[in-house]
Amino acid sequence: MKSSAIVSRCPETLTAEIDDDAVLVLDLDSEAGTPLRLEGTASVIWQEIVEPLRFGVLCHRMAERYQSTETEIRPDVETFVRELAAANLARIDELAE
Repeated sequence: MKSSAIVSRCPETLTAEIDDDAVLVLDLDSEAGTPLRLEGTASVIWQEIVEPLRFGVLCHRMAERYQSTETEIRPDVETFVRELAAANLARIDELAE
């Protein structure tokens, strides 16, 4: 994924905080209606994309938070963001660099 890609939550999602480290996320357009529990790093990423955010900025913030490098953390962040998009919970808008 390009660093310039914009990652954002889908507007049809509902979020409920469970505690300091977990949230429940529900796709209101889904017929299944099964909430997804996000904990730890997944919850942090979800909180980061409350407003649209460039993927490169998201990776930078996560690397700083977890005292890692962007190179090390990027594949895991990308995988999770793509999983959110596949579940219709997030959008990825690719932009030309």
